Amino acid sequence: MNRKTKTKKTTKTETKKETKPKVEKTVEQNPDAPPKKPKNSYLIFASEKRQDVMDKNKGIKVGALSKIIGKMWKELDEKEKKLKLIRNVMKKNLKNMRKTHPPKEEKEEEHKYVRKTRRHRKAQFVPPPKKPRNSYLLYAQEVRAKILEEEKGIKVGKLSKRISKMWKALSEKEKKKYQKKAQEEKDRYEKELVEYNKKQARFFSSTSESSESSD
Repeated sequence: MNRKTKTKKTTKTETKKETKPKVEKTVEQNPDAPPKKPKNSYLIFASEKRQDVMDKNKGIKVGALSKIIGKMWKELDEKEKKLKLIRNVMKKNLKNMRKTHPPKEEKEEEHKYVRKTRRHRKAQFVPPPKKPRNSYLLYAQEVRAKILEEEKGIKVGKLSKRISKMWKALSEKEKKKYQKKAQEEKDRYEKELVEYNKKQARFFSSTSESSESSD
């Protein structure tokens, strides 16, 4: 009788195990949920160092772990804290947060505005006028090719010294030729700059008007 009852009990427990399979719980992420707030500099430091401390101190308790990380944080140089953690890491976190969780309407409007502005700027873009060269640069440009031809493989530093020495050796009368050219370039640049600034002013006013009309 005892043997029979034992076998019956085992079969009951086996059937119970078979009829109750484990169900894994899945956590669905809500796309409309608000973004997580960015970590402060200490929390970022702690998350970076936690695993390293745990590897070096097997079986360490949470309290002791926090104390070690806190001590490491205090020993950090203030400049290092600011440059390495705050400026680099937190800016990256904030940037990622804004990219991944912008308001839907704001994101759509921003994309429209960027596309429209890019098209408009491409159509209206005018390159700035070329800056004028001074008398020495005009002279250097003139003699550089001749020196390079005479002295093959001359180094940049040596070439610059050679041109500078030649320029200093020129008389005031010889320099006037290049000074005159430099003044002509300066006058040309100033005239072109006035026109360029006018075009830029018209361009930016039209850009702001188009953005206001889109709003």
